[in-house]
Amino acid sequence: MKPAPFEYHRPGSLDEATALLAELGDEAKVLAGGQSLVPMLSLRLAYFDHVVDISRLTELRGVTAADGYLRVGAGTTETAVGADLDVARAVPLLTRATPLIGHFQIRNRGTLGGSVAHADPAGEYPVVALTLDAEIEAVSAAGGHRVIPAADFFTGLWSTALEPDELLVGVRFPVWGARSGFAVEEFARRSGDFAVAGA
Repeated sequence: MKPAPFEYHRPGSLDEATALLAELGDEAKVLAGGQSLVPMLSLRLAYFDHVVDISRLTELRGVTAADGYLRVGAGTTETAVGADLDVARAVPLLTRATPLIGHFQIRNRGTLGGSVAHADPAGEYPVVALTLDAEIEAVSAAGGHRVIPAADFFTGLWSTALEPDELLVGVRFPVWGARSGFAVEEFARRSGDFAVAGA
């Protein structure tokens, strides 16, 4: 199938992206890596008048550490997260969960922010964010910057506390102490399929 018609926008900066979201409101949907949104549009499970592609916003990529947190930019690909040595040292659960996400082609395009914003209950990154008490950073043209605890961010099946004019820009994971242990297990019909159950 093919998606219903929509107007495509590709902003060149974060300010331009938030201005577009402020103008378009809930008629717009943000496209990051597109690994969840594109199939939903193609199957016409979702419809939006406007798609705002943030994939070229380099300011949304990267990993930084400060004040007891490891911050991962929303545009950082899942492959980059899984290969980052700072992530492996500071937030090992994130590193362990990454290979469970789909197949390598999906991880090469999919982003951490896209996965968290999509809020799929079978998704690995939303579960890790909740488990580790992560904080989600959002910005908007009108409201500026706000930080939302993961426990308040996920409001239901595929729904979040993000306002229509807000853009998820990063996730801050607390760095747990040296005596902490981490493990993740998933049951799926085949490797790369959505999890039937996880712990």
